[in-house]
Amino acid sequence: MHLERARLAAFLILSDRFGSPPQKSAAVEWSFGVANRNLAKNKHRGGALFVIAALVGLAAVVALVLAVTGCPFFPAGSSNPLAGKDLYVYPTSAAALAARDAKGTAAGDAFDTLAQTPTAVWLLPEEHPVGQVESFVSGIEDDAVHKAKLPTFVIYGIPSRDCGNFSAGGAAARDYPNWVAAIARGIAARPTVLIVEPDALALAPSCNTVDAATAFVKAAAAALSAPNTVIYLDGGHSNWLPASTMAMLLEKAGVRQVRGFATNVSNYNATKNE
Repeated sequence: MHLERARLAAFLILSDRFGSPPQKSAAVEWSFGVANRNLAKNKHRGGALFVIAALVGLAAVVALVLAVTGCPFFPAGSSNPLAGKDLYVYPTSAAALAARDAKGTAAGDAFDTLAQTPTAVWLLPEEHPVGQVESFVSGIEDDAVHKAKLPTFVIYGIPSRDCGNFSAGGAAARDYPNWVAAIARGIAARPTVLIVEPDALALAPSCNTVDAATAFVKAAAAALSAPNTVIYLDGGHSNWLPASTMAMLLEKAGVRQVRGFATNVSNYNATKNE
């Protein structure tokens, strides 16, 4: 299936599990772009028109990473695993290709800024299937090590993805574990940040897939866990489910076994709301 793609700017918050409310002394602000994303689902992502504005406006977005507690690989009291790290810039991202095409135009500088902004690399089974994703990820990891940068991947291949809506697709249930395992082999325990399955948990109640979605996310996170790998489960956003409901879903999906959760991947809400 051909999936239309666009570079979306979004506010992304990465919150350590069980952390206190954000305090200035406990937070690190990051300039963080989210790239190579499927086109937005209008009812959850604020509309595709925002993408156009983002392309000619500010390139960087803000992520807060709260350094409060940790996980098996970053024990409680350890420092923020992202602090002091330069994030990886994917050299052949959609933004980079757009910047190349925009050279010499009025928007050229804006596109260059976008292209130079660190972004997450989205992994979809439709684009990088089981037989290809390991080498693709390994190539990025090799480049990141060579450049002394920290790569970020978004895992976006859960079976019945998006409940058949705008971003429908994903791996078959029987193939998903093998696809995730191939990603883990490509990472090979090198320093990496992972955001696991945007929307999957937040959509689960309305799609009647709570048990399946939480099981897939929990298994994927377990398979991807390794020293130097920082994992965040997706936690929806402040305009979606009540916080208590989202917390229950995160608990069921094993948030206690990973670093924390990501929020606002699928919208453009103000940080104070998140």
